[in-house]
Amino acid sequence: MSTPISIAARTLGVLLVAPALACSSEDSEGPPAPVDPPSVVKTACGTVTGFPGDELCIPPPDPALGFQLHYGPADYADEAELGKYLIQPGEEIIECVYVDAPNDAHVFYEEFHVRRRPGSHHLIVSELNTDLPDGVRPCQTTPQLVVGLVGGTSVARDWPDPDLVIPENDGLASELPAFAQIEMQLHFFNSTNAPLLREAWMNIHYKDPAAVTTVQASLGHYAGIGMNVPPNTTQVIRGAAIAPTDIRVVNLYSHYHAHTQRFTAYKVSGEERTLVYESFDWQEPGVIALDSAHQNPAPDPDSKVTGGHSGILELKAGDRFEFECEIVNDTPAALRWANEALTAEMCILRGTYAPSLGRAWSSFTL
Repeated sequence: MSTPISIAARTLGVLLVAPALACSSEDSEGPPAPVDPPSVVKTACGTVTGFPGDELCIPPPDPALGFQLHYGPADYADEAELGKYLIQPGEEIIECVYVDAPNDAHVFYEEFHVRRRPGSHHLIVSELNTDLPDGVRPCQTTPQLVVGLVGGTSVARDWPDPDLVIPENDGLASELPAFAQIEMQLHFFNSTNAPLLREAWMNIHYKDPAAVTTVQASLGHYAGIGMNVPPNTTQVIRGAAIAPTDIRVVNLYSHYHAHTQRFTAYKVSGEERTLVYESFDWQEPGVIALDSAHQNPAPDPDSKVTGGHSGILELKAGDRFEFECEIVNDTPAALRWANEALTAEMCILRGTYAPSLGRAWSSFTL
């Protein structure tokens, strides 16, 4: 589906790092531009394609301050290049792009921004502990390879919230080794009656090491890897994870597919079991921040509002996360663990914890 393009000094797959191509932060000087047709949108990146989502494009940061991961056309004016990233009505495409991160030294980051065009089910950007050849290939199926989640699955996500002061997060940051192996997993499906353009952007902004006091890391808990939900049945898939030491959970979100009606997570401490996260919308599962500044809503299945615990969430060593996915299989085939949004399922609790143990906090339940 894709042709290699130049990235920095290397030739990689379809991943563009810190580009100056499709997204330009300033319009060039010159005579006034002609009036655009109604289908074309003026954005922070300039005039682009006319496909839905043009307004979501974000320009890359200054290379001295961070970098951009970009999946999509290198040249919008090239029809052949544009055509490689079209997805037709009723089509579903899952691709993984493997690339070394462009930072040539160990860096810290807290701030990141993610945007995805309509038709995208998820963008998951992970740091892997295994070096792989650059390029596009089938996605890794072994979750143990994931060291730290660099990105997320929301259509538009900005972290941290620039309008809130969170005292306990002062000095908090994630780390990324020099030239770390990155997996960029993109899942698109087109439920409309017209072609869509597959494209996603993620900006990572470096944080001054002198300002870092606590390193955070990702958590990823997987349930139902061996699931087999028969046709015309309902099953609740359950998973559990035991805190290996005292930690604070910084945020929580989830990942599941179209036949999951409810995703619920609990904190279990001794005999006390407290709901901390609940989600009902597989296309936009929702993120909740767990700190002293955010007030999270109560979960609401009728309006599909994601909600849960408000305030700082601490786990003591031995405390548990228990989580479950209620899956309703109204199809003629069994549902198994796979990437396909409409014909397979997943049940994953994700988030960030601190202080870091030097690795992702992960668990796997069949």
